[in-house]
Amino acid sequence: MKFVEAGLSGSGLSCIKAVRSLTFSPDEVIQQLMSTPQFPLTLDPATQSCDLVEDDALIGKSSRWAMVRFAAGIQTSMHRANALSMNVVLSGQITLILQQDTIVLHACDSVVLFGGCHAWATGPEDCVMSSVAIPFQAPQ
Repeated sequence: MKFVEAGLSGSGLSCIKAVRSLTFSPDEVIQQLMSTPQFPLTLDPATQSCDLVEDDALIGKSSRWAMVRFAAGIQTSMHRANALSMNVVLSGQITLILQQDTIVLHACDSVVLFGGCHAWATGPEDCVMSSVAIPFQAPQ
């Protein structure tokens, strides 16, 4: 299992900030994957140069938890959402494509996206992912 943290580079492009293996010691029950420094979360949309996906399930809501099935052999367009997105691959594999990096994720791998531009690509089989999204607050 691996945990991937995607964020923005100094030039504002989406990139992988950290990748770490997840292993539990015999007496370990909980591992903190990430935490946010503030709430509500903010992101400056001016730093992002890809299409904004207006997620109807998030409009007027504080969060959304969804199961997402990606069909085999597809690649989404580069896009972003104004949300912190926490994802766990449940079955299959999927490639996360960022502006500066790509990484292949397998079942039990997790990734957190901080609203940056990204795309998804599947291989020869479907991929199912659990996704929790928490919208960003627009900067004042």
